[in-house]
Amino acid sequence: MLPDGSDVRSDLQSTNATRSELFEREVTLVEAAPDSPGIEGYWPDIDGLTHRESVTDETIALSAPKGSFFDYAVANVLTTNTLNRLRGALSPRSL
Repeated sequence: MLPDGSDVRSDLQSTNATRSELFEREVTLVEAAPDSPGIEGYWPDIDGLTHRESVTDETIALSAPKGSFFDYAVANVLTTNTLNRLRGALSPRSL
């Protein structure tokens, strides 16, 4: 569900455009994993990190069956509403 309450379904022609607009970058939903799957990793400016204040490309899912991410990893999606509720739960009074 999107912030405006509308749903995005994978079987709609507009899905890629809707997600691209939401994430402000090109997004494509595909049925099979690419031959060399990867993700972009953001490294914040924190002492001790290998990279600081940069984005790197990371190879993933090397042990997953070819052409799939099946049972490879958990995906967590956090919404603004969830983050706001967590902020409220972790107020200075509760620490």
